Amino acid sequence: MKASSSIHETQETGGGGRVDLRPPLIYEEDGIFETLTALGYLIAAALIVVAVRKERAGRGELGLVIGGLLLAAGLFLMAMEEISWGQRIIGWESPAYFQDNNDQSETNLHNFFNDAIWIAYQVVAMVLASLIIAGDSARFRRLLDGILPGTARLLPAREFIWVAVLFVLIAHYNELFEEVFAVFAVVYALRLQDSGAG
Repeated sequence: MKASSSIHETQETGGGGRVDLRPPLIYEEDGIFETLTALGYLIAAALIVVAVRKERAGRGELGLVIGGLLLAAGLFLMAMEEISWGQRIIGWESPAYFQDNNDQSETNLHNFFNDAIWIAYQVVAMVLASLIIAGDSARFRRLLDGILPGTARLLPAREFIWVAVLFVLIAHYNELFEEVFAVFAVVYALRLQDSGAG
């Protein structure tokens, strides 16, 4: 995802212009970081699906199954959006509407909202922090499980509170946010596997 701001990516020149200081191979479109970000989302989605599949054969906690599948679907969508649904890999041309209205003329949805996407990142950070903090409450966990059994098992562990704080701090740096979120998603999915969901 390219965005209107990213951490220390440009520097003012004497003539008022900006020079990109990021190493191209690492930060370019379809570069190492973007590819690893998409791969991270896909790995996390697959790990969550495996955990849910094992759960269906086990206790069958519907909240864990439904919530896990929704998380996996969301991560899959994020991975596909990150690589513009394989457009540059396969090499198709965007439909006219996307060429005219998408900030990068790509076949994806997120580049319609580049100027405001940091707001969505702030919301994700705040929701994550709230869930981590509320997850310490036995009453909140019972409430979730009362609505749909197993839902509380999807709550991120308290150790992830630093990630939520980091997300709030880096929400304006879209590419960095995505990279950190992909790492978080993989670690979260591994923890979900270890927590007995798998």
